[in-house]
Amino acid sequence: MARIAAGVIRWAVGAVLLWLGKAITVLVSPIVSLPVFVVHVEESVLTGFPSLHPGKPREFLVKPLRWMQTHDAPLDEWRYEAYSEGSRWRENKYMARVFWLCRNPAYGLAEMLGFDQYGIQEVRREVTAEWRTPNTGYELIEVQNGLGQRAWEKRGQVKLFRSLYMEYRTGYGVFRESPIRGRGMLYARLFKFRRYHE
Repeated sequence: MARIAAGVIRWAVGAVLLWLGKAITVLVSPIVSLPVFVVHVEESVLTGFPSLHPGKPREFLVKPLRWMQTHDAPLDEWRYEAYSEGSRWRENKYMARVFWLCRNPAYGLAEMLGFDQYGIQEVRREVTAEWRTPNTGYELIEVQNGLGQRAWEKRGQVKLFRSLYMEYRTGYGVFRESPIRGRGMLYARLFKFRRYHE
């Protein structure tokens, strides 16, 4: 029981730090998106994931600020993927960086605060409704890593009105580690709204 309580306290402290980091990232995104804070590097070198555009140097924040951006995608991702289709700002490199930081603030920090996935094993799983389906319920996964540390991921959705649901995701991204650092990011997302077409 003491180990579980310690894990919950560790997560709660991390959640507060993450929310603070997200707020800071959004507030300073117009400043840190300036070219002076951007470097160009092959995507797979920094993320560990395969490059979506091999051989094309992609944009990343300078190392001291990199915690503000996503750990698994470049800073210019908004320009190259479907997120910005139809946007008049798609070709504006500066605005694309600002939009991406505001869309996914402090994911790098979430990974730093995450759970070491070394030797991870599932301890318990409970499902009352599958994730991201138009059903009120949740999925809960509890795990233990090779260091004896325990963690959980609880994600679900609650129907609010007709086809509108509120999603939540707490704990850690278990079985979703980054290739280079082997950590599953900390989740503290409580209010994300999603509409399902019925």
